[in-house]
Amino acid sequence: MALDGAVPNLPEVPGIPGLRDFTVIGRGAFAVVYRARQEALDRDVAVKVSTVDVGPSAAERAAGSRRFVHESVALGRLSGHPHVLAVHATGTLDDGRPYLVLDYALRGTLHDHILRYGPLPWHQAARMGIQLAGALESAHRRGVLHRDVKPQNVLLSDTGAPLLADFGSALADALPDALPDALSNTDDGEGDAPVEPVRVVGSVPYCAPEVLDGSPATALSDVYSLAATIFFLVAGVPPFVAAPDETLAGLYLRIARDLPPVAPSSPDGLVRLLDAALAKDPAHRPGGALSFAIGLTDVLSAARRSAADLVVVPRPAAVRALSAGAGLEGRTGARRAVTPDPNAETADLSELAARWRGVRLPAARDRRSFSS
Repeated sequence: MALDGAVPNLPEVPGIPGLRDFTVIGRGAFAVVYRARQEALDRDVAVKVSTVDVGPSAAERAAGSRRFVHESVALGRLSGHPHVLAVHATGTLDDGRPYLVLDYALRGTLHDHILRYGPLPWHQAARMGIQLAGALESAHRRGVLHRDVKPQNVLLSDTGAPLLADFGSALADALPDALPDALSNTDDGEGDAPVEPVRVVGSVPYCAPEVLDGSPATALSDVYSLAATIFFLVAGVPPFVAAPDETLAGLYLRIARDLPPVAPSSPDGLVRLLDAALAKDPAHRPGGALSFAIGLTDVLSAARRSAADLVVVPRPAAVRALSAGAGLEGRTGARRAVTPDPNAETADLSELAARWRGVRLPAARDRRSFSS
């Protein structure tokens, strides 16, 4: 894992039973990430430690604490998804700071990979998009909005598979009532502390226009950010990037007004799909992350390219049904006589394909060169 920025007054190396040889590999406004050695399992792990107690103001400490709560809950709800960074443990240090023990991704971020080796072929980017869309759809079904999908927050596993990571900006609904004191206490001693300052959450080049305009993030704003990430994979830059000497206001205006450039070396189907997912109006985007994944699958199929596996976890109600002995039908499994429950049939995508076919795609347009 890697976090941007710097932390003043870096806390001491944490003492966590079973882990040793802590080395800082990332620093951010709310956490420090270490690589550590877990001798019992002969592996390296990443340890993300909250720095909420070193923030200069009570409001920032409260915001940092809340971020850590949401990240812990989000990762816990998504445990086991093959394209979400795995969390192994959480706890509290002796000084009260919470921490997470996570998989250590030796190959780094997708952003760094592209900068080092150049853009991906469009079909490889589309397959990664399917895998990440499955992770996002799973998050949305579990009541989690990521709110900061970007190449810097996608890690590469040892096998090269993408792993959605850094849920520090995530928003999780229905937080559990019983949380560790270090996670739940955001009191600044002067009454109720603000949960988080009202501000834009996300990274501007990958942030949906409505979020930049101050509207709350939604599942469709996560879809926009995923589409911008896929664009980066095939172009080497996001759809909208600040020009030399351009003000932030100018960049905001272009994101809100201009059509995205055409993704280079991409078939018309992918260009149109990205145009739809990057629409200014959320109502004109694919109806969700899973619909977007089905669109990517269709593009690959039309080009006679193989698609990636699409993995979506069941909703909590479906999990309860499985524990009671009910089964989920596989995509190629035998049909059951009972009409399937759309909330439980996570492996059979037929009902969701109908959703995708109803999405309005932009009309074919003249291909503009990427440099324009």
